This record gives sequence, C-alpha cells and structure tokens, in this order.
Amino acid sequence: MLDKIPPSQRAGVDGQSAAAKVKEYLADKDASHIIPHSKGGSSHPDNIKWESKTANCARGEQYMTRQEQRQLDIKAQIDNLRGALKAGIEAASKGALIGAVTTVPFSLLRNALRVVRGECRLKTLLWKL
Repeated sequence: MLDKIPPSQRAGVDGQSAAAKVKEYLADKDASHIIPHSKGGSSHPDNIKWESKTANCARGEQYMTRQEQRQLDIKAQIDNLRGALKAGIEAASKGALIGAVTTVPFSLLRNALRVVRGECRLKTLLWKL
C-alpha cells in the first residue's frame, strides 16, 4: 500500500521525516476498495486506491467507476508534483543559505591573504564592498 502513495509524499531526509510526510498525506484519506468487500473485493493493493474519507463513505458499497479511478490517479500525480515542487523549493533555499555561509569565510580568507602578500591594499578591498 505504501507504493500507492505518491513518491514525493513519502520521501524524507530520514525515516522520521518520511513517516511524518506519509502520516500527513494519509490524515484525511481511506483505503478505498474498487470492488467493495461486500461484493467479493479483496484487500489486495490492486483493488485499493487512496481516497478522501468523505468520498469513500459517500460511495458506500458501490463499485468505484473507471472515471473515479482515473480522477484518483490524476489527483495522486498532482499531489506528487506538488510535493516535488515543495521539496525543490525547500532544497533550493537551504542550498542558497549553505552556499552563502560557506562562501563568505573563504572569500574573506582569500582577500586577507591577498592583502598580506601585498597583492592589493585593504582600502581597495573595502572600496569594492
């Protein structure tokens, strides 16, 4: 059943963050049967789609239509894209911060060495800032 959750919704930097994302994704969902148990449907993953609790309860013991199945597949793809974009934005901002934090000390060191070697004057460096 874990494979039925969009990949970006079950990915994390560690087990705890991945588990938290899965828990958040499933908070308002039920494992909805395509063919209901009452009509001979199994609990095999091929017979189950993640669906909102309200939609699952509203269907009751009716078969899930092909259109409903397609809509759930499209929703899962959109959820996956949304999660991937969110993760990408978070990673980009963290990457920019890490880049700035690591670049500044090395830049200061490089320029300090240039001043010590006499390659440039401190006034010149300060003027450029």
